[in-house]
Amino acid sequence: MKGLIALLAVFLPVSAGAQPNRLTAEERKEGYVLLFNGKDLKGWEGDPAYWSVKDGAIVGSTHRQPLKTSTFLVGKRAFSDFILKIDIRLLSGNSGIQFRSTAGPGWQMTGYQADASDAGPKSAWGNLYEMN
Repeated sequence: MKGLIALLAVFLPVSAGAQPNRLTAEERKEGYVLLFNGKDLKGWEGDPAYWSVKDGAIVGSTHRQPLKTSTFLVGKRAFSDFILKIDIRLLSGNSGIQFRSTAGPGWQMTGYQADASDAGPKSAWGNLYEMN
């Protein structure tokens, strides 16, 4: 089964001045590919009101313009078998990563999501669920 990988706002840089996204020699040897070039959103589609690149990281922010419904940054490549390695820094709120999913109109997604939520005692890091 092929599916898209998508990011749900809000992501923030891993660290100020972080190193550009790079693969180690071992990762290259094992066949890993970069999903993000560390410079711009080439290979991705999403609402530019929420998504940008800052300091070598994909940034999704709803601070200036709150969301009425979820919006995603959608990768243009589809993968069948994969290992996904990511770093997330969440300032507050709810975010997540869609995988083995289908993109719909308006950057909406149907499929599986790994949740990332900073909601105090109701935080949901890594919870898996299906969005319909």
